[in-house]
Amino acid sequence: MSAKPEPTRPWFTSPLLPTVLCLAGITALLLDGMTPWRTFSRRRNWTTVKGRLATAVERRAKVRSSARGETRMEYLAKRPQRRIFPKVVTRGWPLKRKKRVWIVKITYTYPWKTGRITRVADSPAQEFDSRKAAEAFLAKRIDRGTVRVWVNPEDPRQATAFLGYPSMVTLVLGFAMVGLGVVWLILALLLRRAHVRQQRRQEDV
Repeated sequence: MSAKPEPTRPWFTSPLLPTVLCLAGITALLLDGMTPWRTFSRRRNWTTVKGRLATAVERRAKVRSSARGETRMEYLAKRPQRRIFPKVVTRGWPLKRKKRVWIVKITYTYPWKTGRITRVADSPAQEFDSRKAAEAFLAKRIDRGTVRVWVNPEDPRQATAFLGYPSMVTLVLGFAMVGLGVVWLILALLLRRAHVRQQRRQEDV
C-alpha cells in the first residue's frame, strides 16, 4: 500500500518571503530613509547666522618673492557666481538610462567670532528635474543677497545654507515594508503551525 503524498503547504505560510520583505525595508531605512533624518536632526541644532552671497571665490596661491616664498589669499576675477549647474546622471534599475538634472550650488560668506568664513559650492542633497524647480528652491532661501546659514559651533568650517526637511517617501515606505513583513511573518508562523496540526489529525484518522 503506497504512502499518501504529503500535502503541500500554502505559499504564504513560508517565512522566507516576509523575512526578505523585512530585510528590504531595513535596507531602505538605513540607506536612504534614516540617514537624511539623522543628518537633519544633527544640523538643526547648529547655530543660525545670516550670511551673504559671495561674488568671488577665495583660493590659496603661492607667490614667490626674491626673499622667500609666502602664501596669500587672492580672489578670482569678480563675476556673478553660477548658482544652478546642469548635470547628466544615470538612473534606473535594472534598465539604466541617462537623464539631465539641475543642482543648486552657491558660494557665501558668514560671520563667526571676529572674522568671516567663505563656504564654497554648498548644495542640497536632492536634484531637480528642471531648471525652473531649482530656481524656485533657490529663491525661497535667498533674500536680497542674504541667506540663512547653519554653522557647527564645534567646527565653524562646517556649515550649510540648505537645511530642510528630507523627503519622507523612503522613510514611510521602509517602515511600511518592515511592519508588513513582521505581521506577515507572525501570521505565516501561526498558519504554518495550524497546518501542521491539521495534517497530524488527518494522519491519525
